[in-house]
Amino acid sequence: MSWSFEPAVAFRHALAPKDRERIPRYAALLAAWESSPLAGEILIAAPATQRNPMLMLAALHFEARHGHPQLAELFRNILHFEPTAWASDVHQVLIGEPDLITRHLHRRTQTNEIGRSASYHYILRSLVSPTEDLHLIDVGGSMGMNLFPDLVGDDARLDTDPLRLVCDVRAAAPLRADRYRVSRRTLVDSAPLDVENPDDRDWLRACLWPEQPERLARFDAACAARETWPDIETIAADASEGLRRALATSVSARPVILNSWAMAYFSADTQREFAILARDAVRHGALWISIEHPLLVTAADLPPCQGEPWEDGASAVWVAEKDSERHWGYAHPHGRWIQFVSPVGPKA
Repeated sequence: MSWSFEPAVAFRHALAPKDRERIPRYAALLAAWESSPLAGEILIAAPATQRNPMLMLAALHFEARHGHPQLAELFRNILHFEPTAWASDVHQVLIGEPDLITRHLHRRTQTNEIGRSASYHYILRSLVSPTEDLHLIDVGGSMGMNLFPDLVGDDARLDTDPLRLVCDVRAAAPLRADRYRVSRRTLVDSAPLDVENPDDRDWLRACLWPEQPERLARFDAACAARETWPDIETIAADASEGLRRALATSVSARPVILNSWAMAYFSADTQREFAILARDAVRHGALWISIEHPLLVTAADLPPCQGEPWEDGASAVWVAEKDSERHWGYAHPHGRWIQFVSPVGPKA
């Protein structure tokens, strides 16, 4: 990921303005870290592709969930603390025990947000026929939580069901299908996580923001439901090799390549190679849906974005099918809303 090598800049821009409003305690901690030499040193010590302030926050959340005597209370009752006071208390703990983060620098902020399935569900309904069999291939999906958009993107779920995903459609796309048929699901990840492994589950849960309990409840519900959902095939390989292997198994179903906040973590060379492979697959009948931050995937040479997103920090949506590759629209990084702008839209 192309995070700034200047730690203060990375901390300052780690959250979009709307997210700073939604999670003021994390925002206050990031603000405190902007002027902290210790926090800067820790960020620089992370691997180049993981110099991500979210990794530091996740490490502290993980330690809190595992019973750290001070962090456990601070994180468990986070919503009861004044933001600046909470951030100050957490930072004081870090000053005394920097290894609370450094021991986790080998980890990655991997895909954990099942809310993105709401975006995939809506986009697929605008693109596919209800009669064709689909082979979903999630590249960089860590635990494969977003391989089930057809199951969780169900409006029939009760409002009280944590797996009822609500995606505000702010500019509608023409829809082709109410339902679509998925016959196969494949996860590609260089370090895939296992839903049955408690440490893997705990780490992905720690990557979520504790000031948003609804996301934590949704993640827990998805983990619990996985044993009732269809099996997935897991390919432990880098993006390009894994995609090659996954495509080789698509014989009777149409491949649908999915990536969401995954290419942003690829090197520039890997972005280029992955994009070449995906485009070749599209020429042979595949569909490619990419939901990424436009400033972090420039090496993939994706089409220019059209119009303006409804909020700063939005992800861009690109679609490639048959002879067409286009910017489809924008989506909230956690699936809160979606906005169609291509080929026509409110500001296109």
